[in-house]
Amino acid sequence: LGLISASEELRADREVVLAAVRHQGIALRYASVELQADRDIVLAAVSQEGVALKYDGENLRSDKDVVLAAVGKTGYALRFANPELQADRDVVLEATRTVGAPFEVVSEELRADRDVVLQAVTSSSISSLRLASVDLRADKDFVLLCS
Repeated sequence: LGLISASEELRADREVVLAAVRHQGIALRYASVELQADRDIVLAAVSQEGVALKYDGENLRSDKDVVLAAVGKTGYALRFANPELQADRDVVLEATRTVGAPFEVVSEELRADRDVVLQAVTSSSISSLRLASVDLRADKDFVLLCS
């Protein structure tokens, strides 16, 4: 987190910030506002530490490639994605491959998707089942499959 102590000038230096986020993605938090909006820097940051998506200045939270890289590192990063991508099946499936995907932000439609819910339950915990659609929670075969 060398950027925390760096001068404003260095926090705005692309080369310095890129090196910092490649080493520790969360360093994006201390980059200049302009560099927090730089796609290459954000992609490097989230590829190293998914939750760095929280510090992207929100402009890249709707970029599917950036969000996929973030949730591929940690499902928890889904919390910071644009709502449209929280409803994107590919993004949610990638997020649920890792522990910690916040299933409560997943769209209602995907909470009714057998494959998505099954993956969330098997990857994380049975608690994801409580957030599944009413129909899936009432499906005996599905509930047994999740057990």
